[in-house]
Amino acid sequence: MYPFASRPTLYRGNSFLTTIKVDNMFYQKNLPLWERAIRVCLALLLVGLGYRVAPGPLSAWLAYGSALTLALTGFIGFCPMCALAGRGAERAD
Repeated sequence: MYPFASRPTLYRGNSFLTTIKVDNMFYQKNLPLWERAIRVCLALLLVGLGYRVAPGPLSAWLAYGSALTLALTGFIGFCPMCALAGRGAERAD
């Protein structure tokens, strides 16, 4: 699946089919809703661990950077590394 498509595509949602309109979008979401929620929860956990448990400032900043990456991909719904690996949302043909 090409992640930068410009045509509407049907995706399998939680329990029904939804049409995602991609006329003005630069990317197509390639993360399902459950994975997006897990990424945001893990980002919050990493921020807490970086603040409370990190032994030094370098490890705290690494935790914050990882949390920021997870949170952004979770909120946006697009993971560039998943797109490079050829992973995309399930299609309903």
